[in-house]
Amino acid sequence: MLYVSMGDGGYANDWGIGHNVTEGNGQDMTTNLGKMLRVDVDKRTGNKPYGIPPDNPFANKKDVNPEIWASGLRNPWRCSFDTGSGALFCGDVQQNSYEEISVVGKGQNLGWRRMEATHCFDYTKPDNHPASCDKAGLTMPILEYKNCTAKPEGCMGISVTGGYVYQGANAGWKGKYIFGDWSKSFAEMDGQLFVASKGADGKWSMEVAKVTNMGGKKLPYMLGFAQDANGEVYALTSVTTGPNGSLDTIYKITPAQ
Repeated sequence: MLYVSMGDGGYANDWGIGHNVTEGNGQDMTTNLGKMLRVDVDKRTGNKPYGIPPDNPFANKKDVNPEIWASGLRNPWRCSFDTGSGALFCGDVQQNSYEEISVVGKGQNLGWRRMEATHCFDYTKPDNHPASCDKAGLTMPILEYKNCTAKPEGCMGISVTGGYVYQGANAGWKGKYIFGDWSKSFAEMDGQLFVASKGADGKWSMEVAKVTNMGGKKLPYMLGFAQDANGEVYALTSVTTGPNGSLDTIYKITPAQ
């Protein structure tokens, strides 16, 4: 099966031209925007160039797009399956205040735009989060952190970059989720590298990875991550924000020597 992660349509706060004014595209189950889709590329259903898996959560539900696997996403930037558990991890870029990592499951609603990460959201006042809102039926992210745009104190980045669950040769890292953030600033490169761990209570925590071979310099922009057949994880980086010569580098993430 092919899983397709879809952003909410492009305008800020899931509001504007091409967005559902009433509830936003993330919550509108008649659009594929703001969703995780699941399709069968080896079959066709009706006039669609792909098949609808019969076990999709909304395959036979009226007034819901049958491709939808999960809803309530804003900008899922890099999703990956854990080769150990099969869980689908996504870094979902939020608005101005928070960033989130979610484990996306069948039929789940991840909350956008009713929520920004674990916080109630008002699209007309995006930086002022209401004290309460309707959270019924929503699945909260496993991790969140402050976005430096609107929450500079204690912030950790401005645009989450999803990564991979490590399943490589270093036994101490097994099951840890390695991910990052594009940069802590729009003005200069300040990429971030994080490691998340799942506790015995099932809750996740995260820490900033200490990189020992960069000479104390700020990290390049974190564009994405990759994983090889042995479960090792790689960071895909650049020192520029646009195509400009050979300024991109792939780093293998390994224990410090």
